[in-house]
Amino acid sequence: MKILVNVLVIILCLTIFSTFHFYFKSKESSISLDSLRKQNDSLVIAVKNNNVKIDSIEKVNNSLFAKSDSLKNKLVVTSKKAEKYKKEHEKNIDYINSISDNDIAELFTDQFK
Repeated sequence: MKILVNVLVIILCLTIFSTFHFYFKSKESSISLDSLRKQNDSLVIAVKNNNVKIDSIEKVNNSLFAKSDSLKNKLVVTSKKAEKYKKEHEKNIDYINSISDNDIAELFTDQFK
């Protein structure tokens, strides 16, 4: 009889222990689930905000690339004009250097006739 009472006490203790264990374990899991859901929600909001910022940066980046291309095209045109003016200037310098003193005097007097 004493053994039966001891076995019943052990079974009762195990039952009480397992009940408390599962009860507190379920509360902990529900608390952690709630905190994980809140953390997930805040991370989703952060991701959306970052996506908006990325889109904004991409728009600025694209506009800067377009402006850069436009300026490159203007630079090419200006470079061609500069090369043309340089050739004309070199021709004028060669012409001036090739003129004799008499031709210079003659051109000068012709200007004031």
